[in-house]
Amino acid sequence: MDLNKILKDLGITQQEVADELGLKSLGTANLKINRKADFTTKEANLLKKLINSKSEKKYTLEDLFTDSVKN
Repeated sequence: MDLNKILKDLGITQQEVADELGLKSLGTANLKINRKADFTTKEANLLKKLINSKSEKKYTLEDLFTDSVKN
């Protein structure tokens, strides 16, 4: 899934993501959202929780990150 699209559709800003994940830099949040840096397992779970708190659909980690799995 397109994480950027999900966040945009739900009105979740990169600043909200950075705050929720405890990131000190908005740039780091941007890199992670745009798949140029990896999320830790803890961060992925926190992001899923944030998204699900604002969405009627309940996303799984697989829903959010399947297309970002690197071989």
